[in-house]
Amino acid sequence: MARKEAAAWVHFKNEIVRLAHTLKLTGWRRIPLERGTEIDVERLSGALTNAVYVVSPPKNLPQTSPSTQGDATPLPTKKPPVSVDPEFLLVFPLTKHRKLLLRIYGPQAEHLIDREKELQILRRLARQHIGPKMLGTFTNGRFEEFFNARTLTAKDIRVPETSKQIAKRMRELHEGIELLEEERKAGPFMWQNWDKWKGRCEEVISWIDEKMMARREGPAGTGVDAWEKHGLVCGVEWQFFRSTVEKYRRWLEDQSGGPQGVKEKLVFAHNDTEWCYNYHNASKPYALNQHNYPTPEEQHRFVKAYVQHQTRRPPLSTQSSTTSLRPALSHSISNFMLDSRAPPAQIAEEERQREAAVESEVQRLLHQARMWRPANSAFWTAWGIIQAKVPGMNETRDDNSATATAAQAGSEQLSEEAQQTGEGAKGKSPEDASGGDGGEDDEAGEDEFDYLGYARERARFFWGDMLRLGMVREDELPTDLRGRVKIVNY
Repeated sequence: MARKEAAAWVHFKNEIVRLAHTLKLTGWRRIPLERGTEIDVERLSGALTNAVYVVSPPKNLPQTSPSTQGDATPLPTKKPPVSVDPEFLLVFPLTKHRKLLLRIYGPQAEHLIDREKELQILRRLARQHIGPKMLGTFTNGRFEEFFNARTLTAKDIRVPETSKQIAKRMRELHEGIELLEEERKAGPFMWQNWDKWKGRCEEVISWIDEKMMARREGPAGTGVDAWEKHGLVCGVEWQFFRSTVEKYRRWLEDQSGGPQGVKEKLVFAHNDTEWCYNYHNASKPYALNQHNYPTPEEQHRFVKAYVQHQTRRPPLSTQSSTTSLRPALSHSISNFMLDSRAPPAQIAEEERQREAAVESEVQRLLHQARMWRPANSAFWTAWGIIQAKVPGMNETRDDNSATATAAQAGSEQLSEEAQQTGEGAKGKSPEDASGGDGGEDDEAGEDEFDYLGYARERARFFWGDMLRLGMVREDELPTDLRGRVKIVNY
């Protein structure tokens, strides 16, 4: 088994170099195809939708490529700016940019993401120095600029200064990127995805519920799959979950002045629920611990840093900006000089008014975040359901996707064998990994992220908010769900 895995990894590396040549990635065409095995490939943790790798060139390469290679460009030496990548991980530039980031799309990605729109958005972000540059794309993945960085842990994001830095970067994102007219007309992205995903969710959940009912009615001792142990994924049957989401959605629109009011306001809906997760937890990285939800004081600190942050980019018009926030307080020298000529009482009054305006805006955004929190939960519940690999069902889905795969055969892509090797990788290549004899216990499936568990946890948080808002009564929920609902009363 170990020999087979090593051979598969060699093929994976060679495929990466082949694609780099085909896509004419600057500085990589000078790597001879026969030296593909010498590149270093390491999988990064924390990415849940795709498989993500750092790809490093072989050591001891010449600084410029031979003219016969058609690429005499030296490796880039300019440091990338501090940025937040599309997975929303804060990064800090440490060394010269020499490596690539390889992103291989997940097996269920075709149900989740419009890749063409995603790439357009990422290019717009890159032009504002937000996130990495797109270096090359292929059918089932892409190469990006690599930022030498460290993924923030669950503890890191709670550090006050780090939390405020994230808030400031978020403000720069909102202030620096103009929405297209069609994006504004389409309304909130999370509802667009909900409308697109709910049919697929119903298909998956109906299949699971049918199997669970058959298991319950069948003979005892037939065994239970991992996804069946905890009952209904949404805590209730899908139709009840879906109808409750739609009921909440209508209420949310009414609070905002109707669907058009939502489109005009483009509310602040920061996802504080991410504080409740520890994706590096060895046993339950999917679990949501509502007791780690940011306290009112932590939320206030974050939002206040967001409101007060002054971006360096030219301000956008109210009609084209992604938010309708009031401008941050000015602390320029000119204003200071003007203030210095005013009477002390006037200065004090103006300062009081500025502080009151900031506090008013902070409270407004906190209220919006609380109102939209259930929408975030519904969105991520659906995401987890679609991402899940359900035993038995996925075999059928793979058969149905064969035609689509064949249709894409004419496009440049990572080979199916190499993609499977990449998706199953848990770290460095077999020759770099320590321990493990390639036996039965080393199967990739053992460590796969539990997407149905994630969806189940997020659904329980959704029901907590539905109880808090009075959208449902406790006696309307199944008995086994009532004790598992996750409630945050602020």
